[in-house]
Amino acid sequence: MSVHLNQDNVVPELLPDGASRRRLIHEDNVPGTQCRFDVLTLEAGGSMDLQLPRQGVDWAQVLN
Repeated sequence: MSVHLNQDNVVPELLPDGASRRRLIHEDNVPGTQCRFDVLTLEAGGSMDLQLPRQGVDWAQVLN
């Protein structure tokens, strides 16, 4: 199964400290998926705490 989406069409969720999250792939929009793909954005000087589970695979790519 393929999923086609444009991240600009996903409304960002505003988070504290100058951060926002766009949930691109998750169970609500891709039924049966076992993965989640989010785009996290920080404003200049912003910060975000990440809490990652001990099980599973986590991947982050930092773009400037």
